[in-house]
Order: sequence, then C-alpha cells, then structure tokens
Amino acid sequence: MKRLASLGLAAVAAGVTVSCGALGPSGPELDPNAVFEIQPISAVIASTKDNGDAWDPDNSPPDISMRMWCTDGSSVTAEEMETFEPRWTSGSCTSTVGRFQDSGVAIEIQDLDPAGNDQVLPRIGIRPSNAEFLAGEMIISPTTQVPRLVLRLVRR
Repeated sequence: MKRLASLGLAAVAAGVTVSCGALGPSGPELDPNAVFEIQPISAVIASTKDNGDAWDPDNSPPDISMRMWCTDGSSVTAEEMETFEPRWTSGSCTSTVGRFQDSGVAIEIQDLDPAGNDQVLPRIGIRPSNAEFLAGEMIISPTTQVPRLVLRLVRR
C-alpha cells in the first residue's frame, strides 16, 4: 500500500495521469496517449577507448556528438563538445507514451575527428518504463565506454 501511495505522489509531481488501482508489469499504467519529451541531458565517457588508446591523438577529451532517432523515424543531433562529461540542452524527441514504449528511440554517440570518427556508443534502442516516465528520468549504463547516460522524460 505504501508503494502505491508513493507512486501516486510521484505521478502527481510529474503531472501524469495514472489509472487508479492498475499496476502493470512495469509499474502503474499510464495513459498511452500522454505526450512526453525525451531529452538526453548528460553522459560520462570513459577516459580511454576499450582498447586503452586515447580518444584523440593529442590525448585531449573526445569531441562528442550525440544523435537520437525519434519514434517517427526523424533524427536530431546535439551540439558537439570536447569533454568526458557532455551535457546537452538540444536534441530531443516528442511523442506519446505508447509510441515511446512500442517503438522507442535510438541513441548513438561519436567522437568526431578529422581523420575519422570513433564510435563511443553504438546505436542502441531505448524504451522507457512506466516507472521511468513517472520519475521523469532514465539512467542507464549502456557500455564500458559510456558507463552513465541520463535522459529526462518531461510531460508536454
């Protein structure tokens, strides 16, 4: 009972409509037509490639570029920055909970270099759970090269 009460409070805080008394396999049932925006907001990039090499010949941090494919097939690219801890304010997708959970989004991160790009995070699919929509955030550890990726989930 306490768990349901706390989830209800989280839903109210996130402005999400929850079906009373309905708990699905991934938490409270959300309105599949509720519109949300998914925005990657930060990542942590390993200090070296998996093989131990530096990202750039001068040992500087990687020149990070993030690309996300939305549920409608379009894609957005976030600004490039030289860092091991990128933070993004652009490059989001907006759709319904149902479409995000059925189709998901895909994200790829690259190190952009004149001699050729290095893949930091190969294209991966992401489908947020009801609990993640309610929390307003999704934190994953997709690979050793990207041990932390944070996405914000905001009701529109």
